[in-house]
Amino acid sequence: MRYSPILVNSEYSFHKSAIKIDKYIDIAFKRGQKSISLVDFNVMYGIPEFILKSKEKSLKPVIGLELEIEDFRLILLAKNYDGYKLLNKLSSLKQKGFDIELDSVLSNDLFIIDHPTMGYNATYGRFIDSDNYFVGTNKAELEKGVYVEVANVLDESNFHTIRTFNKISKTNLEPSILNFDVNHDFPTVQRAIEIIEQCNVVFPEFKDVFPKFKIEGKTSLEFLKELVQKMAAEKLSDKKNRGTYIRRIKYEMRIIENLHFEDYFLVLWDIVKWSKENGIVVGPGRGSAVGSLIVFLLGITTIDPIEYDLLFERFLNPERVKLPDIDIDIQDNRRNDVIKYIFNKYGEEYSAFISTFSRYTAKAALREVSRLKGISEREINEITKKADSKKLLIESYKEDAKFRAIIDSKDVNREIFKDALSIETYPK
Repeated sequence: MRYSPILVNSEYSFHKSAIKIDKYIDIAFKRGQKSISLVDFNVMYGIPEFILKSKEKSLKPVIGLELEIEDFRLILLAKNYDGYKLLNKLSSLKQKGFDIELDSVLSNDLFIIDHPTMGYNATYGRFIDSDNYFVGTNKAELEKGVYVEVANVLDESNFHTIRTFNKISKTNLEPSILNFDVNHDFPTVQRAIEIIEQCNVVFPEFKDVFPKFKIEGKTSLEFLKELVQKMAAEKLSDKKNRGTYIRRIKYEMRIIENLHFEDYFLVLWDIVKWSKENGIVVGPGRGSAVGSLIVFLLGITTIDPIEYDLLFERFLNPERVKLPDIDIDIQDNRRNDVIKYIFNKYGEEYSAFISTFSRYTAKAALREVSRLKGISEREINEITKKADSKKLLIESYKEDAKFRAIIDSKDVNREIFKDALSIETYPK
């Protein structure tokens, strides 16, 4: 088996790496690699993309996490699915600001590799007492040593990205090129290959993405229809254009029934109902969900879509079959109560936290690096307003004479453009 670099940070190690997952996988595939690893710093945001794209190229994804514990770092690799779940838990706790203790990572489902320069051994000069523990090193010989090199760039073309990230984050990271070509005769390299071979995360068979709403003696659809009918009688009794409402209810219910989304609406109804009954403030609704009369009748939103001529199709369209998106604003200091209710009632296999982040658009990249140059807000606006937010910077420069003129007008603007190019499309 070929050597596969272990400590590979991707673009999702925010401002710490210039390695984009798709390009990384392409390089590994063209080289004929069999395995490929991803070990981001404290987060696992890139893992779904990494797994899907690795399997498209028939590469075995090795899933890891570079975790900061107290004042040192460990590289954790999942041996199996239980190890993968533990990595998710540790990363989630870290993102929530909890302190991670060493005992929390001592699991037979993980390989524990000391960071070569910032690990437990490098910090304290001692080893961790665990059969799964190894020391990361780029040396040929070391007791329990595993060959580890930090990788945060694919080649020299990424160096400028790291330098720009250093300016933004006020760090001093050195660009470290991804290196597949390592002498296999070294015992530390052989040990790394053996560890990679033993990392085999097998995901369970995919199940229904949404839980069934259980109601005694009735189907979900029957219960939803009865509930909507009851709420319509309560909320629409004084409406003069009652016929319009009835037609809209029938139309929406027909689409919900055809798409088999009745459980989704009942679960959301239940969560909002429980929240309000327990004194938790719930927002009135926003986004496309306010276009649904049934969502309004269920009390999930408080805005009557008929009154404001709002379109149901923006919310749920039979031409685009996907679960509708209902944003619910929950009182900040009671969110955990709602989360506990969801986990307890519907089960952890149907519950998950979702994290969101943005990427540097053309304008955002220009604004970020302009700010670092210390130029005035007026000058920043002058540069950014001429960039087309729907195009990449290089496209705007080639196609827009006015944008090209403002960039070429000053040395500082050319520097800003070069820095912005280097971070455009990266997560921030």
